Amino acid sequence: MAAKEITIRADEWCPYNCVPGTPKPGVLIEIANIVFEEAGHKVKYDTMPWSRAIALTRQGKFDAIVGAYIDDAPDFVFPGIPLAHAIDAFYTLHGSTWTYQGIESLRTAEIGVIKDYSYGEKMDAYFKERKGKSVWYAAGDTPLKDLIRMMDAKRVDVLIANRWVIGNHFQRHRIQANQYREAGVVSLENVYIAFSPVKQSSKIYADILTQGLKDLKKTGTLKRLLTSYGIPSLE
Repeated sequence: MAAKEITIRADEWCPYNCVPGTPKPGVLIEIANIVFEEAGHKVKYDTMPWSRAIALTRQGKFDAIVGAYIDDAPDFVFPGIPLAHAIDAFYTLHGSTWTYQGIESLRTAEIGVIKDYSYGEKMDAYFKERKGKSVWYAAGDTPLKDLIRMMDAKRVDVLIANRWVIGNHFQRHRIQANQYREAGVVSLENVYIAFSPVKQSSKIYADILTQGLKDLKKTGTLKRLLTSYGIPSLE
């Protein structure tokens, strides 16, 4: 296959995918750069709102989205193995006593979530049912920042975030993490780069990524990269 520029898009979800063009663009971007450059291709990564990234990649405007769960875009083409994993959890203000104890416990809280993120089939169904009633969506370029502001202003009681993404956010913005508390784990998810369902090249790119990930695991490079970004290894 001739050398190609592989276009990858997503909202910023650091440490998985961070600010484009920086020395630390995110662990998934570093993995993609290594694997695809070895195969003779170049990765072009940029950020945009998640909903738009999914929609435009689904149309074939871009090659892939990064930081995807399978439920985010089940029609996309996924590599055979994940690049990393994620723990999604509920967070509240420090003084709150609310704790997640199953779907029924959600009915006692105003909840903030990010538009077009998937939190699992049952959770997604509940959020859809309660949208605009007790579930509130953030979108755009800084959805996590917006949800934290909503919680600080007590417009929502609870938000959902990835454990390492929210930790990274607190660190980068010098926010005292002890102002907040983790209030229960939602799910453990596999994280992927997922390719457009309408491009003929997608299966080829997914296969290249699958083999590249196997090679990075064998050499210990994958574990080293994940650890350098503060994400536990899959192994």
